[in-house]
Amino acid sequence: MNYKFEELAQTHPEVLFLYVDVDDVQSVSSKYGVKAMPTFFLIKNKEVVRKIVGANPDEVKKLVDASAEPFETPQIVVE
Repeated sequence: MNYKFEELAQTHPEVLFLYVDVDDVQSVSSKYGVKAMPTFFLIKNKEVVRKIVGANPDEVKKLVDASAEPFETPQIVVE
């Protein structure tokens, strides 16, 4: 998934992609209720719009493609 994630970040420069290591930043994991890895979040205007649990590159790509507009708040991906 890392390769696909990086590829999406390069092809969608209008979206901010972040990687968070839940072992290093457990507060983020707790705040967003991460129960499995990887977990992907689309966050817009400080609200979780969509959550994808598991390594599903096609679903993540669809999410990014459908949401590829400038964000006021970043898209966060938690693994």
